[in-house]
Amino acid sequence: AILHLLYSRFFIKALRDVNLLNLDEPFKGLFTQGMVTHQTFKSSNNQWLSPNEVSYNNKNDYVDELNQKVKVGKVEKMSKSKKNVVDPSTIINLYGADTARWFMLSDSPPERDLEWTESGIASSYKLVNKIWTLLEQALSSHYNCLKDEDSDFVINETNKFINKITENIERFHYNKSIANLYELVNIIQDTINKKSSSKKTLENIFSKLSLLLQPFIPHLSEEMWKKLGNNDLAIKQSWPKAEKIIEEKNLK
Repeated sequence: AILHLLYSRFFIKALRDVNLLNLDEPFKGLFTQGMVTHQTFKSSNNQWLSPNEVSYNNKNDYVDELNQKVKVGKVEKMSKSKKNVVDPSTIINLYGADTARWFMLSDSPPERDLEWTESGIASSYKLVNKIWTLLEQALSSHYNCLKDEDSDFVINETNKFINKITENIERFHYNKSIANLYELVNIIQDTINKKSSSKKTLENIFSKLSLLLQPFIPHLSEEMWKKLGNNDLAIKQSWPKAEKIIEEKNLK
């Protein structure tokens, strides 16, 4: 990235000097992303092993395919030479592309290194499925609001989170945006479990949630948008805007 920036600046300044461009700098700034890292492994004969060649045995030891104990090394940036590379196609086939995106964006800020772990992937997969399950519950003919006492609260909280998520995306704080989405999903889950919000309110909330999820897990976002009865694509919609936020003491 540094060399690309250097080359770009050189050519822009050269073109400026020969009066072909009226521009001094091609970029306003540089944002350097962190590295994706993974645990390293070596066999008993000191050969690098890839993660898919290593497993746990019943004694909770790392072993290779021959059941020989493996040396566990440092967590380092993924590299072919040290074989600590995870094939994304394997993850996508097992969990889907959305899960991989969610995990990578949620684990740490983009400027910091990301440690790739199976537990992190599994947790992200669980959340993706949770959102879909909640949507199905809300749209189900079996869902009947027992007492509409939380609709105003849930709508108000959604508006608050629209502001928070938007602000965090603009600041490249994707992990904070995802933390906000976790909180919002938990609020929705709570009201569905209590059956304390109307179906109309939940449909409205899920419509906004599907758009808020678009930058992070676009496939689920589109499926949700379609499930809610929309014919066009979610990605073609305007970003949701927060309505007037009511102070909690004034909520019914």
